[in-house]
Amino acid sequence: MFRIRRSIGVGGALASLLVLGLLIGPGLGSPIPSGPASVPGSPMATTPPLIYHAALYSNNSPPAGATTSGEVVGAEFRVVAPAYPASAGPATVRVPSTLVTLPTTQGGVHLYFSALNITLNGSNLSTRMAGPASRFGSPLQFNATPAAFLSSQGVAVMASWAPGAYSILFRWQWLLEAPDGSIHYGPWSNATSVTPAEILDLSIPGGTTWTIGRSNPACVVGPIAGRTVSAHLSTSNPSTVLVTGTVTVPPGQNGSFCWDNSVSSGIPPQTAYLHLWEYSNLTYELDVIQVQLVDPSSPGGGSGGSGGGASWIPYVVLGGIAFGVLVALEVAYLLSPQTVVRLTPRRLRRTDPAALPPPGADPATSGIAGGNLSNDPWH
Repeated sequence: MFRIRRSIGVGGALASLLVLGLLIGPGLGSPIPSGPASVPGSPMATTPPLIYHAALYSNNSPPAGATTSGEVVGAEFRVVAPAYPASAGPATVRVPSTLVTLPTTQGGVHLYFSALNITLNGSNLSTRMAGPASRFGSPLQFNATPAAFLSSQGVAVMASWAPGAYSILFRWQWLLEAPDGSIHYGPWSNATSVTPAEILDLSIPGGTTWTIGRSNPACVVGPIAGRTVSAHLSTSNPSTVLVTGTVTVPPGQNGSFCWDNSVSSGIPPQTAYLHLWEYSNLTYELDVIQVQLVDPSSPGGGSGGSGGGASWIPYVVLGGIAFGVLVALEVAYLLSPQTVVRLTPRRLRRTDPAALPPPGADPATSGIAGGNLSNDPWH
Protein backbone atom coordinates (compact mmCIF):
# COMPACT_ATOMS: atom_id res chain seq x y z
CA MET A 1 0.00 0.00 0.00
CA PHE A 2 2.89 2.24 0.79
CA ARG A 3 4.28 1.64 -2.69
CA ILE A 4 0.99 2.68 -4.31
CA ARG A 5 0.71 5.87 -2.27
CA ARG A 6 4.32 6.74 -2.93
CA SER A 7 4.01 6.15 -6.67
CA ILE A 8 0.83 8.16 -6.99
CA GLY A 9 2.50 10.88 -4.99
CA VAL A 10 5.37 10.96 -7.48
CA GLY A 11 2.94 11.07 -10.38
CA GLY A 12 0.97 13.82 -8.70
CA ALA A 13 4.11 15.84 -8.16
CA LEU A 14 5.11 15.42 -11.78
CA ALA A 15 1.66 16.44 -12.92
CA SER A 16 1.72 19.45 -10.62
CA LEU A 17 5.06 20.50 -12.08
CA LEU A 18 3.59 20.07 -15.55
CA VAL A 19 0.64 22.30 -14.64
CA LEU A 20 2.99 24.89 -13.19
CA GLY A 21 5.18 24.73 -16.28
CA LEU A 22 2.19 25.22 -18.54
CA LEU A 23 1.02 28.19 -16.50
CA ILE A 24 4.34 30.01 -16.43
CA GLY A 25 5.68 28.67 -19.74
CA PRO A 26 4.51 31.59 -21.86
CA GLY A 27 6.16 34.03 -19.47
CA LEU A 28 9.45 32.11 -19.43
CA GLY A 29 9.61 31.90 -23.21
CA SER A 30 8.65 35.46 -24.02
CA PRO A 31 11.81 37.52 -23.29
CA ILE A 32 13.93 37.88 -26.42
CA PRO A 33 17.18 39.84 -26.27
CA SER A 34 17.22 42.57 -28.84
CA GLY A 35 19.47 45.31 -30.10
CA PRO A 36 19.01 48.62 -31.90
CA ALA A 37 16.61 47.84 -34.74
CA SER A 38 15.64 49.58 -37.94
CA VAL A 39 12.04 50.51 -38.66
CA PRO A 40 10.32 47.16 -39.39
CA GLY A 41 8.98 46.66 -42.88
CA SER A 42 11.06 49.45 -44.39
CA PRO A 43 11.57 49.21 -48.15
CA MET A 44 14.84 47.97 -49.62
CA ALA A 45 15.76 51.50 -50.70
CA THR A 46 16.70 52.27 -47.07
CA THR A 47 19.34 49.53 -46.96
CA PRO A 48 22.91 49.66 -48.24
CA PRO A 49 23.54 48.44 -51.79
CA LEU A 50 23.24 44.65 -51.67
CA ILE A 51 26.01 42.82 -53.53
CA TYR A 52 26.45 39.06 -53.44
CA HIS A 53 30.02 38.83 -52.17
CA ALA A 54 31.63 35.40 -51.68
CA ALA A 55 28.92 33.66 -53.73
CA LEU A 56 29.75 30.85 -56.17
CA TYR A 57 29.24 30.97 -59.95
CA SER A 58 31.28 28.42 -61.88
CA ASN A 59 31.12 26.88 -65.36
CA ASN A 60 32.34 23.42 -66.30
CA SER A 61 32.42 21.16 -69.35
CA PRO A 62 29.12 19.24 -69.61
CA PRO A 63 28.67 15.47 -69.93
CA ALA A 64 28.42 14.02 -73.41
CA GLY A 65 26.33 11.17 -74.77
CA ALA A 66 23.26 9.72 -73.11
CA THR A 67 22.33 8.34 -69.71
CA THR A 68 20.71 4.99 -69.08
CA SER A 69 17.61 4.45 -66.96
CA GLY A 70 18.59 4.30 -63.31
CA GLU A 71 21.86 6.18 -63.74
CA VAL A 72 22.89 8.33 -60.76
CA VAL A 73 24.37 11.83 -61.07
CA GLY A 74 26.26 13.60 -58.31
CA ALA A 75 29.01 16.15 -57.73
CA GLU A 76 32.24 16.58 -55.78
CA PHE A 77 33.63 19.80 -54.32
CA ARG A 78 37.30 20.61 -53.78
CA VAL A 79 38.52 23.44 -51.54
CA VAL A 80 41.96 24.74 -50.62
CA ALA A 81 43.09 27.82 -48.68
CA PRO A 82 46.63 28.40 -50.04
CA ALA A 83 47.70 30.82 -47.29
CA TYR A 84 46.03 29.15 -44.31
CA PRO A 85 48.73 28.03 -41.84
CA ALA A 86 48.66 24.54 -40.36
CA SER A 87 49.70 26.06 -37.02
CA ALA A 88 46.24 27.68 -36.79
CA GLY A 89 44.63 24.25 -36.42
CA PRO A 90 41.72 22.77 -38.40
CA ALA A 91 39.34 25.24 -40.04
CA THR A 92 35.84 24.85 -41.44
CA VAL A 93 34.66 26.12 -44.82
CA ARG A 94 30.91 26.00 -45.40
CA VAL A 95 29.85 25.66 -49.03
CA PRO A 96 26.20 26.82 -49.16
CA SER A 97 23.38 24.99 -50.89
CA THR A 98 24.11 24.91 -54.60
CA LEU A 99 22.28 24.48 -57.89
CA VAL A 100 24.00 22.55 -60.69
CA THR A 101 22.54 22.69 -64.20
CA LEU A 102 23.52 20.04 -66.76
CA PRO A 103 22.38 20.79 -70.35
CA THR A 104 20.38 18.15 -72.25
CA THR A 105 18.57 18.16 -75.57
CA GLN A 106 15.32 18.45 -73.59
CA GLY A 107 16.57 21.43 -71.58
CA GLY A 108 18.64 21.87 -68.44
CA VAL A 109 18.55 19.26 -65.68
CA HIS A 110 18.62 21.00 -62.29
CA LEU A 111 20.38 19.30 -59.38
CA TYR A 112 20.14 20.73 -55.86
CA PHE A 113 22.86 19.98 -53.32
CA SER A 114 22.68 20.71 -49.59
CA ALA A 115 25.11 22.95 -47.72
CA LEU A 116 28.36 21.19 -46.89
CA ASN A 117 30.99 21.77 -44.19
CA ILE A 118 34.53 21.01 -45.36
CA THR A 119 37.42 20.72 -42.89
CA LEU A 120 40.77 22.21 -43.90
CA ASN A 121 44.12 21.37 -42.36
CA GLY A 122 46.63 24.01 -43.33
CA SER A 123 46.96 24.54 -47.08
CA ASN A 124 46.08 20.95 -47.98
CA LEU A 125 43.38 20.19 -50.53
CA SER A 126 40.11 18.82 -49.19
CA THR A 127 37.56 17.02 -51.39
CA ARG A 128 34.02 16.08 -50.37
CA MET A 129 31.08 14.44 -52.10
CA ALA A 130 28.04 16.72 -52.35
CA GLY A 131 24.59 15.35 -51.71
CA PRO A 132 22.00 14.22 -52.22
CA ALA A 133 22.69 12.46 -55.53
CA SER A 134 19.87 12.14 -58.08
CA ARG A 135 18.73 9.15 -60.11
CA PHE A 136 17.48 9.44 -63.69
CA GLY A 137 14.19 7.60 -64.10
CA SER A 138 14.47 7.60 -67.90
CA PRO A 139 17.36 8.03 -70.38
CA LEU A 140 18.51 11.56 -71.22
CA GLN A 141 20.63 12.89 -74.07
CA PHE A 142 23.17 15.49 -72.95
CA ASN A 143 23.85 18.61 -74.97
CA ALA A 144 27.60 19.20 -75.14
CA THR A 145 27.34 22.75 -76.52
CA PRO A 146 26.28 24.87 -73.48
CA ALA A 147 28.36 24.78 -70.33
CA ALA A 148 27.40 22.99 -67.17
CA PHE A 149 26.88 25.53 -64.40
CA LEU A 150 27.08 25.68 -60.60
CA SER A 151 25.59 28.51 -58.53
CA SER A 152 25.06 29.16 -54.83
CA GLN A 153 22.21 31.49 -55.89
CA GLY A 154 23.79 34.46 -54.15
CA VAL A 155 24.45 32.80 -50.77
CA ALA A 156 28.02 33.31 -49.53
CA VAL A 157 30.68 30.77 -48.77
CA MET A 158 31.54 31.04 -45.06
CA ALA A 159 34.58 30.03 -43.01
CA SER A 160 35.54 29.74 -39.36
CA TRP A 161 38.16 32.47 -39.62
CA ALA A 162 37.62 36.24 -39.51
CA PRO A 163 36.36 37.78 -42.75
CA GLY A 164 39.15 38.79 -45.09
CA ALA A 165 41.79 36.72 -43.28
CA TYR A 166 42.21 34.07 -45.99
CA SER A 167 40.83 33.25 -49.43
CA ILE A 168 39.91 29.84 -50.79
CA LEU A 169 39.99 28.25 -54.23
CA PHE A 170 36.85 26.25 -55.10
CA ARG A 171 36.48 23.61 -57.83
CA TRP A 172 33.73 21.15 -58.66
CA GLN A 173 33.13 18.17 -60.90
CA TRP A 174 30.09 16.14 -61.87
CA LEU A 175 30.03 12.34 -61.86
CA LEU A 176 27.77 9.68 -63.34
CA GLU A 177 27.33 6.23 -61.79
CA ALA A 178 25.87 3.55 -64.07
CA PRO A 179 23.53 0.82 -62.77
CA ASP A 180 26.46 -1.65 -62.86
CA GLY A 181 28.39 0.54 -60.39
CA SER A 182 30.91 1.98 -62.85
CA ILE A 183 31.58 5.70 -62.36
CA HIS A 184 32.44 8.29 -64.98
CA TYR A 185 34.03 11.45 -63.55
CA GLY A 186 33.80 14.79 -65.31
CA PRO A 187 36.67 17.30 -65.39
CA TRP A 188 37.41 19.63 -62.51
CA SER A 189 36.23 23.17 -63.13
CA ASN A 190 38.62 26.09 -63.18
CA ALA A 191 39.35 27.44 -59.72
CA THR A 192 37.04 30.14 -58.36
CA SER A 193 38.70 32.43 -55.80
CA VAL A 194 36.46 33.41 -52.89
CA THR A 195 37.10 35.40 -49.72
CA PRO A 196 34.53 33.89 -47.35
CA ALA A 197 32.28 35.57 -44.83
CA GLU A 198 32.53 34.42 -41.23
CA ILE A 199 30.28 31.51 -40.29
CA LEU A 200 26.89 32.43 -38.84
CA ASP A 201 23.69 30.38 -38.49
CA LEU A 202 20.11 31.62 -38.78
CA SER A 203 17.20 30.03 -36.92
CA ILE A 204 13.55 30.78 -36.23
CA PRO A 205 12.43 29.76 -32.72
CA GLY A 206 9.39 27.54 -32.66
CA GLY A 207 9.43 26.56 -36.36
CA THR A 208 9.11 28.36 -39.67
CA THR A 209 5.73 30.11 -39.28
CA TRP A 210 5.51 33.89 -39.01
CA THR A 211 2.34 35.74 -38.06
CA ILE A 212 1.32 38.72 -40.17
CA GLY A 213 1.04 41.96 -38.19
CA ARG A 214 2.88 40.55 -35.16
CA SER A 215 6.43 40.46 -33.85
CA ASN A 216 8.31 37.35 -35.01
CA PRO A 217 11.71 36.37 -33.59
CA ALA A 218 14.76 35.46 -35.65
CA CYS A 219 18.05 34.37 -34.12
CA VAL A 220 21.69 34.14 -35.17
CA VAL A 221 24.19 31.73 -33.63
CA GLY A 222 27.96 31.75 -33.86
CA PRO A 223 30.65 34.44 -33.55
CA ILE A 224 28.09 37.24 -33.39
CA ALA A 225 29.64 40.06 -31.31
CA GLY A 226 29.54 43.44 -33.05
CA ARG A 227 28.09 42.12 -36.32
CA THR A 228 25.22 43.87 -38.11
CA VAL A 229 22.64 41.52 -39.60
CA SER A 230 19.39 42.18 -41.40
CA ALA A 231 16.37 39.99 -42.22
CA HIS A 232 14.83 40.54 -45.66
CA LEU A 233 11.54 38.85 -46.53
CA SER A 234 10.78 38.17 -50.19
CA THR A 235 7.16 37.53 -51.17
CA SER A 236 5.43 36.71 -54.46
CA ASN A 237 2.08 38.39 -53.64
CA PRO A 238 2.94 41.18 -54.05
CA SER A 239 6.34 40.55 -55.61
CA THR A 240 8.47 42.56 -53.21
CA VAL A 241 11.20 42.39 -50.58
CA LEU A 242 10.78 43.91 -47.11
CA VAL A 243 13.39 44.56 -44.45
CA THR A 244 11.70 43.10 -41.38
CA GLY A 245 14.42 43.94 -38.86
CA THR A 246 18.08 45.01 -38.69
CA VAL A 247 20.26 44.76 -35.58
CA THR A 248 23.83 45.31 -34.48
CA VAL A 249 24.82 42.68 -31.93
CA PRO A 250 26.38 44.26 -28.82
CA PRO A 251 30.12 43.79 -28.32
CA GLY A 252 30.90 40.87 -26.06
CA GLN A 253 27.67 39.02 -26.89
CA ASN A 254 28.33 35.29 -27.16
CA GLY A 255 26.35 32.28 -28.28
CA SER A 256 23.09 33.44 -29.81
CA PHE A 257 21.20 36.68 -30.35
CA CYS A 258 17.53 37.17 -31.25
CA TRP A 259 15.56 40.16 -32.48
CA ASP A 260 11.96 40.92 -33.37
CA ASN A 261 10.74 41.17 -36.94
CA SER A 262 7.33 42.34 -38.13
CA VAL A 263 5.38 41.70 -41.32
CA SER A 264 2.97 44.40 -42.51
CA SER A 265 -0.70 43.55 -42.11
CA GLY A 266 -1.16 44.33 -45.81
CA ILE A 267 0.76 41.19 -46.83
CA PRO A 268 -1.56 38.20 -47.50
CA PRO A 269 -0.81 34.67 -46.14
CA GLN A 270 1.67 32.81 -48.37
CA THR A 271 4.97 30.97 -48.52
CA ALA A 272 7.85 33.44 -48.39
CA TYR A 273 11.64 33.40 -48.09
CA LEU A 274 13.67 34.95 -45.30
CA HIS A 275 17.14 36.15 -46.39
CA LEU A 276 19.80 36.85 -43.78
CA TRP A 277 22.21 39.61 -44.83
CA GLU A 278 25.30 40.89 -43.07
CA TYR A 279 26.35 44.51 -43.42
CA SER A 280 30.06 45.15 -42.90
CA ASN A 281 32.72 46.56 -45.21
CA LEU A 282 31.04 44.24 -47.72
CA THR A 283 27.53 42.80 -47.87
CA TYR A 284 26.96 39.06 -47.66
CA GLU A 285 23.82 36.98 -48.04
CA LEU A 286 24.45 34.34 -45.38
CA ASP A 287 21.36 32.15 -45.44
CA VAL A 288 17.85 31.70 -46.82
CA ILE A 289 14.97 30.06 -44.92
CA GLN A 290 11.49 29.31 -46.22
CA VAL A 291 8.74 30.65 -43.92
CA GLN A 292 4.97 30.39 -43.95
CA LEU A 293 3.11 33.67 -43.38
CA VAL A 294 -0.21 33.16 -41.57
CA ASP A 295 -3.06 35.32 -40.29
CA PRO A 296 -3.21 35.91 -36.51
CA SER A 297 -6.57 34.15 -36.45
CA SER A 298 -5.35 31.00 -38.23
CA PRO A 299 -4.19 27.87 -36.34
CA GLY A 300 -0.59 28.42 -35.29
CA GLY A 301 -0.89 32.17 -35.80
CA GLY A 302 0.14 32.82 -32.23
CA SER A 303 0.14 36.08 -30.34
CA GLY A 304 3.59 37.39 -31.30
CA GLY A 305 4.98 37.49 -27.78
CA SER A 306 2.31 39.69 -26.17
CA GLY A 307 -0.61 37.86 -24.59
CA GLY A 308 -4.10 38.95 -23.59
CA GLY A 309 -5.58 38.75 -20.12
CA ALA A 310 -7.18 35.33 -20.66
CA SER A 311 -4.34 33.68 -22.54
CA TRP A 312 -3.59 31.47 -19.52
CA ILE A 313 -6.96 29.64 -19.63
CA PRO A 314 -5.96 27.05 -22.28
CA TYR A 315 -2.87 26.19 -20.27
CA VAL A 316 -4.95 25.50 -17.15
CA VAL A 317 -7.27 23.25 -19.15
CA LEU A 318 -4.34 21.39 -20.67
CA GLY A 319 -2.71 21.06 -17.28
CA GLY A 320 -5.87 19.58 -15.77
CA ILE A 321 -6.18 17.09 -18.60
CA ALA A 322 -2.52 16.13 -18.24
CA PHE A 323 -2.98 15.63 -14.48
CA GLY A 324 -5.95 13.31 -14.99
CA VAL A 325 -4.20 11.28 -17.66
CA LEU A 326 -1.09 10.85 -15.53
CA VAL A 327 -3.03 9.71 -12.47
CA ALA A 328 -5.09 7.25 -14.54
CA LEU A 329 -1.97 5.80 -16.09
CA GLU A 330 -0.29 5.49 -12.68
CA VAL A 331 -3.21 3.60 -11.17
CA ALA A 332 -3.58 1.28 -14.16
CA TYR A 333 0.12 0.62 -14.15
CA LEU A 334 0.38 -0.15 -10.44
CA LEU A 335 -2.64 -2.50 -10.45
CA SER A 336 -1.26 -4.58 -13.33
CA PRO A 337 0.17 -8.02 -12.34
CA GLN A 338 3.60 -7.20 -13.74
CA THR A 339 3.92 -4.14 -11.51
CA VAL A 340 2.94 -5.96 -8.32
CA VAL A 341 5.80 -8.44 -8.62
CA ARG A 342 8.43 -6.14 -10.15
CA LEU A 343 10.95 -4.70 -7.72
CA THR A 344 12.09 -1.94 -10.05
CA PRO A 345 9.27 -0.30 -12.06
CA ARG A 346 9.99 0.19 -15.74
CA ARG A 347 9.38 3.93 -15.45
CA LEU A 348 12.39 4.17 -13.08
CA ARG A 349 14.74 2.22 -15.30
CA ARG A 350 17.50 3.98 -17.18
CA THR A 351 16.69 5.04 -20.74
CA ASP A 352 19.13 6.19 -23.39
CA PRO A 353 18.97 9.89 -24.32
CA ALA A 354 17.52 10.88 -27.67
CA ALA A 355 20.03 11.32 -30.47
CA LEU A 356 21.08 14.92 -31.09
CA PRO A 357 21.15 16.46 -34.57
CA PRO A 358 24.57 16.76 -36.22
CA PRO A 359 26.60 19.88 -35.39
CA GLY A 360 25.34 22.91 -37.27
CA ALA A 361 22.05 21.27 -38.22
CA ASP A 362 19.12 23.70 -38.19
CA PRO A 363 15.56 22.35 -38.46
CA ALA A 364 14.41 25.72 -39.72
CA THR A 365 16.28 25.19 -42.98
CA SER A 366 14.50 21.94 -43.84
CA GLY A 367 12.03 23.78 -46.05
CA ILE A 368 14.73 24.45 -48.63
CA ALA A 369 16.90 21.37 -48.14
CA GLY A 370 19.12 21.10 -51.16
CA GLY A 371 18.90 24.81 -51.94
CA ASN A 372 15.82 24.74 -54.16
CA LEU A 373 14.94 28.42 -54.41
CA SER A 374 13.12 28.17 -57.72
CA ASN A 375 9.93 29.64 -56.18
CA ASP A 376 11.73 32.50 -54.46
CA PRO A 377 11.01 35.73 -56.39
CA TRP A 378 14.40 37.11 -55.35
CA HIS A 379 16.29 34.39 -57.30
